[in-house]
Amino acid sequence: MKDIYEAKDVGDMYGESDSEFYDGNENGEPSNEDLTGTVSSAIDDAVDFIDNTISPIRATAIEYYQGLPFGNEEAGRSQVVSRDVHDTIADIMPSLMRIFFSTENVVDFVPFGTEDIKSAEQATDFINSVVLQQDNDAFTTFYNAFKDALLCKNGIVKYWWDDNYHAEYFEYEALDDDALAVLESDSEVEIIKIKSYPDPAYPTPEATVQVNPEDMGDMMEGMMGGSGELMEEELPMEDTIVDETIVETAYGRYNR
Repeated sequence: MKDIYEAKDVGDMYGESDSEFYDGNENGEPSNEDLTGTVSSAIDDAVDFIDNTISPIRATAIEYYQGLPFGNEEAGRSQVVSRDVHDTIADIMPSLMRIFFSTENVVDFVPFGTEDIKSAEQATDFINSVVLQQDNDAFTTFYNAFKDALLCKNGIVKYWWDDNYHAEYFEYEALDDDALAVLESDSEVEIIKIKSYPDPAYPTPEATVQVNPEDMGDMMEGMMGGSGELMEEELPMEDTIVDETIVETAYGRYNR
């Protein structure tokens, strides 16, 4: 005899039913109005949480970190302010950074079986290339994110695909016809300037190497890289909002 299970809407982990997203249409899909209202409400709640709960705590922590006066000092009494917050974070940061940046790789992918070895090695090489070798100052980015997390409760790193073209310029001398044709056939190369002159190795006109339309040539080109690259940066705390009920990073929202 087979077991029979009945699915019921028991609400999410916070006791809220998903039925608020649906307007009863036959496809069971939320309407644009429902989605707009739900998202707007979530953003308003997050803004209120940051402004009224988290921001005052951050401000106090920063004052402690900087060792600012408390405002209740008395004349003739000691004005020394202990910087325990600063000293604690300063002690933690080196050990925290060594976890990720003390070895050759910031992360290693471990294969589950022999068939996964190649893909794990490729993933390891790719991620480390993105983090360490592209135009990403990963050490500074994650240093700031870790420090924000210790001091301001959240450290957020944003990543995105950058489609911007990056130009590199090269100069070539004494190109013959074949070499020039190869460069002209490359779709990612833009020829900026060509200077033609007789080949000094062949002084007579009959022995010159004909380069279109002259003899020899110096050339300047610009090579455009259009494949794009993965970029990363640490987001300032004042540019982020966080849901009060967040329990995992997957539920986080940002871009205020």
